[in-house]
Amino acid sequence: MNSSSQSFSFAEAEHHRLTLDALADVKAGRVIQHQSVLAWVDYLIYLSSLPEFSR
Repeated sequence: MNSSSQSFSFAEAEHHRLTLDALADVKAGRVIQHQSVLAWVDYLIYLSSLPEFSR
């Protein structure tokens, strides 16, 4: 097994662990409503439209 395949295996294992963590969060009710995410995105878009000096 070369270092490239070892790295991929580590990345794949980390992805799997993060997926399981996310699923546990959903099961426990630790979620953010879609409308809240959209409002946050709108706010970020608004901020990015401001002149640099007003941030």
